[in-house]
Amino acid sequence: MSTAFRLRKGSASPAGEAGELNVIPYLDILMNLIIFVLLSMTGLATWGVVNATAPALARPGDAPASPPVAQVSVRVSRAGFSVATADEVVFTTPTLDPGALRAGLVKVKATMPAVTRVFIAPDADVPFETLVATMDATREADGHQALFPDVSLAVPR
Repeated sequence: MSTAFRLRKGSASPAGEAGELNVIPYLDILMNLIIFVLLSMTGLATWGVVNATAPALARPGDAPASPPVAQVSVRVSRAGFSVATADEVVFTTPTLDPGALRAGLVKVKATMPAVTRVFIAPDADVPFETLVATMDATREADGHQALFPDVSLAVPR
């Protein structure tokens, strides 16, 4: 059988002849991986951005700064809850009872209706279930009345 007839029929090439390597599928896969890695890196870099600018210091004669934003913070420890606003401690509870916390926060919300953010600062030894119950108690009252739906956690000490 002749070499030309074998090549036309699709059989193996004769010894010494090398076939052509098709690199197009390999390049397609490589380009997809490069694009995926680049997009992943920009997404991760966006999440990791931290605003590290220092606030400007007020100098004598400057215009007064805007009034401080009212804030509510809840301190959680094994001894109970302590709720404070920016200028004073509003109330404390002797136990970790979410119902008592919710009742106190309803009163705080009545004095600060525009505030939606609460900062929760748990101690390191507070159980996770207690922390979740605290977050639930700060979000809404019993009648589905919104209290402080924007919850921020502070790092435990």
